[in-house]
Amino acid sequence: MKIAVLMSTYNGHKYLDKQLKSIAEQTVVNHLTLYIRDDGSKDDTFDIIDKWKNKINIVLYKEKNAGPAMSFWQLLMKSEVKADYYAFCDQDDIWYENKIDKAVKTIRNKKGPILYCSDCEVINEKDVVIKETYQNKRPVITLESQLVCGSMQGCSMLFNNELKKIIVRYKSTQIPMHDIVIMYIALINGKVIYDKEPLFGYRMHSNNVVAKDNKSILKRLKSTYILWFESGKKYPIEEMVNDLLNNYSTILKYEDIEYLNLFLNYKRNIIKKIKIVFNSKTESSNQKGLRSFRIRVLLGII
Repeated sequence: MKIAVLMSTYNGHKYLDKQLKSIAEQTVVNHLTLYIRDDGSKDDTFDIIDKWKNKINIVLYKEKNAGPAMSFWQLLMKSEVKADYYAFCDQDDIWYENKIDKAVKTIRNKKGPILYCSDCEVINEKDVVIKETYQNKRPVITLESQLVCGSMQGCSMLFNNELKKIIVRYKSTQIPMHDIVIMYIALINGKVIYDKEPLFGYRMHSNNVVAKDNKSILKRLKSTYILWFESGKKYPIEEMVNDLLNNYSTILKYEDIEYLNLFLNYKRNIIKKIKIVFNSKTESSNQKGLRSFRIRVLLGII
């Protein structure tokens, strides 16, 4: 059994050592290779990685800065990254020793393309658990709900080689975040399994790329501004929908195609906006995210 763990590093001085320690302590560490794509670090990240090379099978790529989404995506697309199972790994979390073992055992005997996701505990900068579960309740995981508000982090995912073969064939014009795109592909082509057991510590800190919690008011406002006004320009939902339709129109359900088509040229069409906002498929277990989505649709900035 071969397991590929994919990590993107960038100036990992503060937390990387703890994360690598937790990978070295995985019960299946002898079966895994840690592929690291460094995104242009300027600190002692490489020295930290070198320290663990005698305990973890590490393949390191030192490359130019591409940002987190493209860094992970480029790593997954490398032809030499081959395994039976693939897992994404952030540089600042802490994995529990059974994280990979539990995920592999859950999907090992299942057929077809499978994406596994687990819950996690939330930890702060001092490794203290500040929330026993990231998901307040079982998340709604449908294609439409993930368009509204992605509910699973990439660091919670593990998928089999059947799904990876489909992912690498995906033709895209944009990758807003690698985990969102992979979730879409898995929902359309295979099956997503959610495990409510927390299997790692997801770190919330002031420099966290996505999370707003544990940030100052100013940084939270900045994150909201980026989500509302910059992401919509850089990664418009119309382009994502176009990608999905161009890749999978022959296998998508009719009702899913109907829903996706609402987003095409919706910005100047009040009827489409209203249909999206009040559609029964426009749902999410994240109620704040759902409200934000509806407002941004009406404003035409998503």
